[in-house]
Amino acid sequence: MYKKIQLPEFFTPPTYFKFLKNKYFLVTLVAFFKTFVFDNSNLVTQIKLSSVINDLEEKRVYYFTKMEELEVAKKELDTWKEAIARERFFMHRRNEDVFIVEK
Repeated sequence: MYKKIQLPEFFTPPTYFKFLKNKYFLVTLVAFFKTFVFDNSNLVTQIKLSSVINDLEEKRVYYFTKMEELEVAKKELDTWKEAIARERFFMHRRNEDVFIVEK
């Protein structure tokens, strides 16, 4: 009936593309492509969100250290309240006089 035509060698597909004929591989490839490109949580969005999370973590660490410094300053202020008020702001009691000596 029909005669089988022999194709030249450059028209024949190479043997290392045989895995593309596997239907399970194709379905898996399409699923990964859909997940990483078209989904709401695609790869680009995940990278952006991870950078935002890293920035927020750095800010969190910074603010926690600031809070610790301020707590130490508050404790120091509570213990030396009167001395700080007298030295920095020149406050005095009602029956006292304050003399400022400048060098």
